[in-house]
Amino acid sequence: TRPEALAFRMLDWHGYGELSLSVLEKDLRLREAEIPENLDQLFESMDLLREGYMSYLTFLSVTLPAEARKNENMCRTAFRVFDRDMDGFIDTSDLTSVFGNEQVCRGILQEVSAEECLSWEAFRNLMREAL
Repeated sequence: TRPEALAFRMLDWHGYGELSLSVLEKDLRLREAEIPENLDQLFESMDLLREGYMSYLTFLSVTLPAEARKNENMCRTAFRVFDRDMDGFIDTSDLTSVFGNEQVCRGILQEVSAEECLSWEAFRNLMREAL
């Protein structure tokens, strides 16, 4: 298990596939960690749909090192991992094969694509936009 996936699972106590600001604050309090004064602003900048939640994909994109997101070969490899049926697009079926929960996977794709699928170019642009 990758550290990012483990971190997300640890924060996503209820298994909803998304995180809220209150969940993050609660976790920091339980760990007796300092809560940054601007945590609400940071969270708002990651809440792409302004719904009060951050999806797994968003979490990954903000925790993935910039060097990895800039690396074309790493992005292409990640795209191939997600494109399970190798049709040149990442769709709900592909993500469900990787992560399991179809409803959450559909929501993740809706968050980043009106077509509910990502071509290689759209995926690469999404990775670059996260910089």
